[in-house]
Formats: sequence, structure tokens, C-alpha cells
Amino acid sequence: MSENGTSIRSVERAINILKCFSQEKLELTLTEIA
Repeated sequence: MSENGTSIRSVERAINILKCFSQEKLELTLTEIA
């Protein structure tokens, strides 16, 4: 059970990192276009 919770937590962290990364990339792309 604890193993499962740990993997879920790391997946959530990975998703958060991806969200932040894509958000920065999106803003960079928008500034390049504008």
C-alpha cells in the first residue's frame, strides 16, 4: 500500500513538473510569436 502511495505521489510530481515546463514553453513561444 505504501509503495502504491509513493508511486502515485511521484507521478503527481512528474505531472506538476511537466505542467510547469509546458507553461514556460508556451509563454516562450507566445513571446517569440508576438
